[in-house]
Amino acid sequence: MQLALQASYLAIDEGESIRVPFGQVVYEYGVADKLDAGISISSAFNALINVKYQLIGDQESRFALALNPGLEFQLGGDDGFFLRPHFSAPLSLDLDDKFTLFAEPKYIYQTIDGTHFPGFSGGLQVALYNDWKFAIGASSFYPLVDRGVGNTRVFQVGVSFRKLMVR
Repeated sequence: MQLALQASYLAIDEGESIRVPFGQVVYEYGVADKLDAGISISSAFNALINVKYQLIGDQESRFALALNPGLEFQLGGDDGFFLRPHFSAPLSLDLDDKFTLFAEPKYIYQTIDGTHFPGFSGGLQVALYNDWKFAIGASSFYPLVDRGVGNTRVFQVGVSFRKLMVR
């Protein structure tokens, strides 16, 4: 079981740039060997439920690859309600006992307007004292609308603190 607190800065470029700070709380629980379930709630009034299945590696492996589908719900805006299926393939590489590189190709679909969000996240995680971890990373998405590539680019940079509660 893990608990994470994340803070991010989101920049959306639609001709006029929009920059928004936001926070997120993440809870993940090991359901079975190599299978986790999670939920996250953010200050942008959205919630994500997901499962993660580890294809390659285990708790002791230097390299790991997983499949991570999820479903995001968001309230607010002029349209009132957004639904976004997510799919990602997170991977990590332990450089040593303290430092881990992570990367995650992602795909998100926004059902309300048919926008596709292919993108990528990556960063560095540092093991701290007493099962705490600190990470810094960035994400970039390139929304595609039914008529092709939109004018929007989404870039996010953030930090997180994670605490392993139960092994």
